[in-house]
Amino acid sequence: MAEQPAHDVLQQGLKIAALFESIINSLPTPVFVKDKKHRLILVNDAFCHLMGRSRNEMLGQIDYEFLPAEEAAVCKQKDEEAYATSEAIVSEESMTDAGGNRLNLMVRKMVFQDDKLGGVLCGVITDITEMKRYEKELNEANSKLKLILEDRTQELQNVHEKLTWMANVDPVTELMNKSALTTAATEFIDRASHAGEKFAMIFLDLDDFKFINESYGHPVGDALIKAVGNRLVKVIKDQGRVARVGGDEFMLLVDYQDRAEIEKVTKNIFRILKQPFDSNQHRVFINASIGIASFPEDGQDVITLAQHADAAMYVAKKNNRGGHQFYEEAYTNTIKRKLEMDVYLRDAIKSKQLEVHFQPIVDGHNDQVVGYEALSRWNDQVFGSVSPSEFIAIAEVSDLILHLGELVIEQAVQFIQKRCDQGEYVSINVSPKQLMHPSFEACLIEQIKRTQINPSQLAVEVTENVMFDMNDYITRLVQQRDLHGMRFFVDDFGTGYSNLSQLKKIQFNALKIDRSFIKELPDSQTDISLIKIMMLMAQELNLQVIAEGVETAAQKECLAELGCRYVQGFLLGRPVKAD
Repeated sequence: MAEQPAHDVLQQGLKIAALFESIINSLPTPVFVKDKKHRLILVNDAFCHLMGRSRNEMLGQIDYEFLPAEEAAVCKQKDEEAYATSEAIVSEESMTDAGGNRLNLMVRKMVFQDDKLGGVLCGVITDITEMKRYEKELNEANSKLKLILEDRTQELQNVHEKLTWMANVDPVTELMNKSALTTAATEFIDRASHAGEKFAMIFLDLDDFKFINESYGHPVGDALIKAVGNRLVKVIKDQGRVARVGGDEFMLLVDYQDRAEIEKVTKNIFRILKQPFDSNQHRVFINASIGIASFPEDGQDVITLAQHADAAMYVAKKNNRGGHQFYEEAYTNTIKRKLEMDVYLRDAIKSKQLEVHFQPIVDGHNDQVVGYEALSRWNDQVFGSVSPSEFIAIAEVSDLILHLGELVIEQAVQFIQKRCDQGEYVSINVSPKQLMHPSFEACLIEQIKRTQINPSQLAVEVTENVMFDMNDYITRLVQQRDLHGMRFFVDDFGTGYSNLSQLKKIQFNALKIDRSFIKELPDSQTDISLIKIMMLMAQELNLQVIAEGVETAAQKECLAELGCRYVQGFLLGRPVKAD
């Protein structure tokens, strides 16, 4: 075959070169070629667009001519690395375009051998500027998120620690609370069981704390509670733990070897409690009743020990305030009776087995009945005739007192409607829990409207001890339009710690002198003197006086001489059913 003329070969070569250049320029990816002196000998359109420069500006130039020195040095270093190896290398490089924009580029470089030019370096570029920007923003966002999470984690940790503290610490004394005591007592039991040791659970209840709270206010009461807690800790030291488990109740866990040690601990407790407390410019004296249950003989679990310590404390308070009592098995019967009675009492109230009896209140001048007191009575098939003081105390602990109160109100207004003459009234005894509950006021209004009785024919009796705390509730009832005219009596007057200013603030209608001042009449000169003072005070405050517990003609006659006109008691009439 004849060889092609040189001219044709040249033309063909030029065509191929033009084709190659056209192909290179049509690529969207920036491409460049450098010779061994790092001069650009070929750039495609995409590279020119990327750098913001024309082909003429860059061909024949080295990187230092149009890039910052720092960027050019990196490019040159990477070029040298490519020349040093026979394989392609990939690196991240930065180049600043003609507009001053710093570009982040992924550059793939590889060296090819040319017969005339020798080794030439070909580079293919991927612009990763946006990707790097997103990556930077993502990293910054992650860093911020991490800081936020760290802050939130710390906040949650703080909240967790606070909640843990609140769940286990009494806020007033900063001692263990009831929940933490249960955990501590469980630990005492586990340790004592394995070691064959003993410990005592001591239940301490402050005597007459309510009186201090009422007389001096809650700030003084709280300060006293805190001071008592501090003193108990000093007594116990490392021998045990102290917890506040109720308003005026503390529980102590104390290790001991024999009963003499516990006797010593209780003796020290009474000693430090007898020392006066100075609180908010008030000097206060306090005493306590203590019940003691021992592990393992009095109980082998927390609940049983606590119940038995409570039962022993109840006996101590009942028999001798300011004393202590070790648990005895017989006390369990008292607790069992209370629990069983609670169940039967609920059924009795629900089925209206409880009866309301009415005892007359008489005008001693003419022996005419002026009113009645409504009194609850319960004669159960299991327990027999139960004392009101016993079943009402059980009802007070739960919501039963509310339902019992509603039953009494219903029976009282029916009695007024059917049996009372104009001007006669019926008084009902009301507990603090009833007074504070919204249902009490609503029940009064509903029953009065239903029977259409005059509110003045209904009287509410509150004991002297609750006057201070119940001031706002009684005042609300006094101001209730639908109850206008309803009477208010102070019951058991003379037995409590009366704040006499309350008698001026609240519009009471009468005082009921407690039977304890009546039973020794007419022989007790002390009682006569006290009744004279009560009569004088009532006269100054324009209050009627009713004497309770009048059982003999001599008592009635003595009361008449002292100016007490209204009397109530077995002498005048026993409580009887409405029919």
